[in-house]
Amino acid sequence: MESLNPNVGMRVSTGKNFLVNRDRLNPAILRDIGGDPDAYAGEVLPLSEWRTEGALWYKMVFRGETEDLLSVRPAVEAAFGDIFEYSVSSPHFFELQRKGCTKATGLRFVAKGLAEELGHPVTTVAVGDQENDLPMLLAADIAACPDNAVEAVKAVCSLRLCHHDEGCIADLIGRLAFPNS
Repeated sequence: MESLNPNVGMRVSTGKNFLVNRDRLNPAILRDIGGDPDAYAGEVLPLSEWRTEGALWYKMVFRGETEDLLSVRPAVEAAFGDIFEYSVSSPHFFELQRKGCTKATGLRFVAKGLAEELGHPVTTVAVGDQENDLPMLLAADIAACPDNAVEAVKAVCSLRLCHHDEGCIADLIGRLAFPNS
């Protein structure tokens, strides 16, 4: 990553905290850890000192400006191929997760559990605004997005809601509860 773009930082999400490479603390990573690596409860070590034996991680997040992330994404995807899910979750986050580990997986899991508990199928509703939400939106019975969603998300949603800062979940509830209003 350092040779691809030195402006991109990285953090790894574990079940307990973030692992942060002390050698690559960019402003975005510093914000993630509260600004002070010495006060952060997680592990802020040089990558060479990370203890990886038996470590469980579920997400690697590259952090930086949009242009910097766009510059590294093709090389990262080429290096790792199809062993990861790749997605953007905000203009400043490019993420890698285990193949098959998406919000759609979680949605299906919850829907199946509820259907078993209730004794009948359930209707799933999902709201998303970024690329990482696409699998979930495609798996949902009803897909909705705020007005400020990226174009790829807008293209798969049957409901367009107000801007996320203006109460899109309240907008969704109103539309579902009072569809003819």
